[in-house]
Amino acid sequence: MKKARIRNVLVGVLGALVVYPAVAQGHTGTWYPNKWVTDRGAVDWAFTPGFPTGEYRDRVFDAAAQWNAVGTPMRFTKVANYGTNFDPGVCPSSYQKNGVHWRDLTGAYGQMSPCTQSGNLYSTQITFDSGGQDWYTGTGDANDGFLNQCVPSCQIDFWSIATHEFGHATGFGPNNTYEGHFNPNESPTCDKNEDMNTMCQYYDVGTERWRTPATHDRHTFQAAYP
Repeated sequence: MKKARIRNVLVGVLGALVVYPAVAQGHTGTWYPNKWVTDRGAVDWAFTPGFPTGEYRDRVFDAAAQWNAVGTPMRFTKVANYGTNFDPGVCPSSYQKNGVHWRDLTGAYGQMSPCTQSGNLYSTQITFDSGGQDWYTGTGDANDGFLNQCVPSCQIDFWSIATHEFGHATGFGPNNTYEGHFNPNESPTCDKNEDMNTMCQYYDVGTERWRTPATHDRHTFQAAYP
């Protein structure tokens, strides 16, 4: 995955490590071609073996909680850690479980791999890159270099990336020639400002804008799960 110096192409990839822009379609459920069956109750998830402890896990909890706080029938619930690691690319997983994985993604920050059956989500696998990213795992300000020019370096806000990936795990995914992201050229939805939506294509390194779903994120999610 190719990354720009300042504004890095992100993640949030569904299946293969390829990122596509997405066209804004208003606050409709069409961003959700496959959804969870909400009468089944909460969507369980757990860490797989090898996932780092401490602040890494804390930020994953924070990310799932952000979507739960939006208020829809679709909710994430943490269960006991999975005792067995499994391939996030296998569909359907014989475990029928939603895992949060820690693996080398060859430069991408994160990835969500969905598995669908009969038009509904069957399982989702979120993977974060273990390959040497300069992750910031705290709750304060990530290092943004000098005036966000990444000099000498910028950190990648783990909480922001986790919230983005859990957004995909709600079912926010491909529905047309674009793949699961708001249009990066649409203003103000994906503008470089404090209101930048979590489900945009590009993450600005050194920023924390994606930690909390913004207005367009929330309304799109609520339209899918009224």
